[in-house]
Amino acid sequence: MKTPRFSWRARLEIPFREHIWPRLLWLATPILWIKRRVRPPRTNVDVLTGTVAGGTETLAVICGVHMQIRQHLCHLIFDGEPARRRLGKIKVFDGFRHPSNLEPEADLAIMPATEGQFAWLTDGSWFSLPAWVTGHIALPLEEKVLRQESIKSIYRLIRRHDYEYIVTRDEKLFREFYFKLHEPYIVKNFGDRACLDSFAEKRANSAIFDLILVRKKSVPDVYLSGLLVIYEPQAPRLWSVGVRDGDRDLVRQGVLSAMYLFAFEYFTQQGYRSLFMGASRPYLKDGVLNFKRRYSHRLTGCRWEGFGLKILRLTPAVERFLEQNPFIFRTGGRLQGAVFIRGPVELEHVQTIFHDFFHPGMERLIIWVLGGGAKDGFPVLPPELHSRVEFRRGQDLVGASLHLP
Repeated sequence: MKTPRFSWRARLEIPFREHIWPRLLWLATPILWIKRRVRPPRTNVDVLTGTVAGGTETLAVICGVHMQIRQHLCHLIFDGEPARRRLGKIKVFDGFRHPSNLEPEADLAIMPATEGQFAWLTDGSWFSLPAWVTGHIALPLEEKVLRQESIKSIYRLIRRHDYEYIVTRDEKLFREFYFKLHEPYIVKNFGDRACLDSFAEKRANSAIFDLILVRKKSVPDVYLSGLLVIYEPQAPRLWSVGVRDGDRDLVRQGVLSAMYLFAFEYFTQQGYRSLFMGASRPYLKDGVLNFKRRYSHRLTGCRWEGFGLKILRLTPAVERFLEQNPFIFRTGGRLQGAVFIRGPVELEHVQTIFHDFFHPGMERLIIWVLGGGAKDGFPVLPPELHSRVEFRRGQDLVGASLHLP
């Protein structure tokens, strides 16, 4: 395997995070305990009210997360912009322990919590969702992946449009990538939900980088899509993507998909055995997450930041939101999947759910059955699903404890 290229800073950060930082946290436990009580973390809380997405019912949410997570959640929860009523700044602990005191008629509560904070804030009735989940793919791509019709169609687009790629570290092309490809693509696709670093931040965090740029052989001076790669000790990280002017017609012509196949080809030739595919939102219908799974993507972790989700009332609006937004949550340091369906439950339906929503790297997929379907019982699972799928009743979502694994 080719020797990874990464900075001494990155080389030192890995053992520090894995061995030194946990010991420092353990030694600082008394200080943290005192700090939490003398100066507990606080957050600004609003009550958001609006029509649930995909329905006509009204939903009220106690929301204390910061704006970037809030905007994305509002996009998932509400049909349009919700009304907002400020409750002011409160202790995060109070938001977790007494959310109904803030708004008795609320249906959901969403409060900020890192993975470490959640452990002492939760009373067992909250889900812990990471803001982002991360994963890797193995190289070279398996034969079964290359035989997929979706992959074959990408190769046909590459031949039809005569795409090729270059790999460069040219500073002028880095600037062109950011301003002509990356920034327009992120802004046009995600709007106010965009996670966009400034040019200075992007360049400062790319001490050693490669750019993979896609172009047509007939027009070699015009780059249609690009991928910024940075090097970390475990594997190269496919960090940021872009399409010229954010043009969605180019996306439909396969420039993004071609770019990823070119990247896999290049790093296989360089001798790498895995690639870090970066972060994705923790929602099982998320397009980016499912795009990565096409290439045998495996979940390998999550970011420390995140939030707690509590179901206060299992109203029709809440049920609709849950059905439309299965998600990944963490418990005991492991990733689990949460899917919400209406009964009665048939084995064929469960197998379809598993195929659609189970990601390698999850411990299991927990299916909550809403409505009266749970009374009809659950099907007997075949051996290949028995340890990976678990059934729960929908009414168990509201109570003193979720009894999560």
